Amino acid sequence: PLCASSWLVSVFTMKVEIVKTQSNAYQLLRGGERYEIKGAGVDGASLEVLAAYGANSIRTWSINGGAVPLAALLDKAHALGLTVSVGLDFARERHGFDYSDQKAVAMQFEEIQREVFKYKDHPALLTWFIGNELNLDFTNPKVFDAVNDVAKMIKEVDPNHPVSTTLAGFDKKAMTEILRRAPALDFISFQLYADLVNLPQHVENFGYT
Repeated sequence: PLCASSWLVSVFTMKVEIVKTQSNAYQLLRGGERYEIKGAGVDGASLEVLAAYGANSIRTWSINGGAVPLAALLDKAHALGLTVSVGLDFARERHGFDYSDQKAVAMQFEEIQREVFKYKDHPALLTWFIGNELNLDFTNPKVFDAVNDVAKMIKEVDPNHPVSTTLAGFDKKAMTEILRRAPALDFISFQLYADLVNLPQHVENFGYT
């Protein structure tokens, strides 16, 4: 497996992008080729087993809050031919964080910026996820201003990997705020369970394109 000191950006990093097709749909490209994600959220699960069952990608929720530190996880994923959507842990209002506290928001931004610089050129990196379900019980829409600031920063220092944030369910209130406050995001991720079958209808009813 690769170690951090052996990452060769010019050789290994493949540009990941979301492009509009002739039929006005969108698709994910990696290294110029269509890339269909077949994966799972991972925190301590066996990457070997996932790969053996045909997975090609995984996602995380934080840099070093999981069972395996991110650097080691990225190296192992790369050795197995897996890509990684890296979760950047973002403070949650429901846990007491105040997004009107400019100093606290700035400190969070600087910490995330350091982490992005550390891992942006790893060959296993696929996309960035800013926060997880930040819409749960939120009242202060400034959280999405902070998301946008981080998204803009990532796009400036790492034009090779798209940026998203995740929502718990299809939340119309959060969607309205994101579209107004966080235009730097490349796509929005929806985390649904039984309601997954209704996602296309939710998207159409909302008018999200």
